[in-house]
Amino acid sequence: MGMDGQISLSYNRRGTFQEDDFGLVYDGFVCVVPLTGTDPAAAWRREPDVLVARWIQKYPGMQKPLRAKSTEGLLCLTGAAGTRMLVASAVAVIAVSMPHPFMDQGADFLRVRVFYHDKCFDGACSASLFTRFHRECIAPSLGVPVEYEFHGLVHRAGALFTESDFTGDENVIVDFKYSASPRITWWFDHHQSAFLTPADHAHFQACLLDPVCSRRKFFDPAYTSCTSFLAHIGVTQFGFDVKPLAELICWADIVDGAKYESPESAVEMAAPAMKLTLIIEATQDPEFIPKLIPLLTEMPLQEVLRQPFVAHLLPPLMEQHSRAIELIRERAEYRDGTIFFDISDHPMEGFNKFIPYYLFPEAIYSIGLSKSSFRTKVAVGSNPWTKIDPETMVNLAQVCERYGGGGHARVGAISFSPDRSDEARAAAKVIVAELREAGLREK
Repeated sequence: MGMDGQISLSYNRRGTFQEDDFGLVYDGFVCVVPLTGTDPAAAWRREPDVLVARWIQKYPGMQKPLRAKSTEGLLCLTGAAGTRMLVASAVAVIAVSMPHPFMDQGADFLRVRVFYHDKCFDGACSASLFTRFHRECIAPSLGVPVEYEFHGLVHRAGALFTESDFTGDENVIVDFKYSASPRITWWFDHHQSAFLTPADHAHFQACLLDPVCSRRKFFDPAYTSCTSFLAHIGVTQFGFDVKPLAELICWADIVDGAKYESPESAVEMAAPAMKLTLIIEATQDPEFIPKLIPLLTEMPLQEVLRQPFVAHLLPPLMEQHSRAIELIRERAEYRDGTIFFDISDHPMEGFNKFIPYYLFPEAIYSIGLSKSSFRTKVAVGSNPWTKIDPETMVNLAQVCERYGGGGHARVGAISFSPDRSDEARAAAKVIVAELREAGLREK
């Protein structure tokens, strides 16, 4: 049912609506939802007094002030007037008083900026999957064309977010830490260390109590990849069809969860997804990943790899990969179940994190010190193929959090600015000693 071309009646699957001739009644409230990119709940939070005044001014016959609430993106009203009057008043206000909270007035399209974990296969896949999900499940109801932009985020020393970058009509973060910015409209993450501060965590907990916010921000560290988590939310809460994306979702889990059959399969990189991971982690071109992202959900990964702007990057990177294996072989010190190597005097944008276990299959942990153009990195990992009981192993996310880093229980990292190599080396020394002591116990 629609009225004045501006609204459509909907329902809350977790509540009980009873439909009548004019609208949907939910706990005594009449509920409507716009089709024009409107966010009724956001508008209601911004200016409730103004909206109520407009309703009463437009319908002076109302004998009592209206009350309003929002649920699942619906604007719900109640008051002395009958159902017909309530629906009419909601239509009037939605039509003229509630533009999209961030959309420029007079704009003829909606800009969606997708912020993703840069130089990360799962980050790129998550951005691509979100874009397809939004285009198929959200954009059709907005009433205006949608354009998507992509912006990479990296873990680094200092502030991770720049508020002035959140310039979209909608701003989305996938596979990266939480931001409490009011301009963030969607967030998906699966990292144990998703919250920079207790205040950020509290902000998200408050979001979960808001029926609109909780339908836009999602967190579950139990998922292997953000891509598979986002796919699950899309399917279960929005009816998104992910069957055509099975290859992408499967490989995001394999790559991000280190679910390779062996160290050899991880390091020799025969699969297209592994080759794409190598390119994504090494690229210095800021335009490359944004150009790549849309293709990941449009064609098979082998076809993506064949694209001319992708294919020519692979041969030199495979040569660099071979050199990295030999460099780590030369520098690695293995003792008490733990590998340590310092290659910070050979700056590189990334290396295959499974090389240490390829060289030392019996190892439990590895700590690598490296330097790139924007950070000095302490990479802390554990052997995905170890026979040690995971429940007895050190939680590496917690280790890294002591130095401002984070990650997952089995793998993490710490970022220092490039000029703080001495601090990074000192942190690595402490962690090496701690993990070697743990390695002795676990072996």
